[in-house]
Amino acid sequence: MTTLLKKYSILVIASMATSYILTALILYLSPHLLTTQTPDGATHSFNSAYLKDGIDYLINIIFVFLLYREMKTLKIMSIPILTLTFFDSLIGIIFFFIIIAYENSTTKQLIK
Repeated sequence: MTTLLKKYSILVIASMATSYILTALILYLSPHLLTTQTPDGATHSFNSAYLKDGIDYLINIIFVFLLYREMKTLKIMSIPILTLTFFDSLIGIIFFFIIIAYENSTTKQLIK
């Protein structure tokens, strides 16, 4: 369990940093990406948070696949945790560890 905890804590921290860095890099390379000009000459611009949220969702899809593989090896399948991970990777991983801890505690009680 500690190896999984180390693995996913590093991945979550790295994904948070990556989403901020990728957002800054994309906006640096293409500063007019989030602005549009209408035919009447007005300019509309979107906040960079939309770009960051899009990158976060792409990273969350990767976390869903990683958690799916871990659940498959541990023989614990929970579709709600995978769905929750898609929307927020940190909360999904926390619930994944709660399920693992619960499974470990119940199997130890059965052995005794």
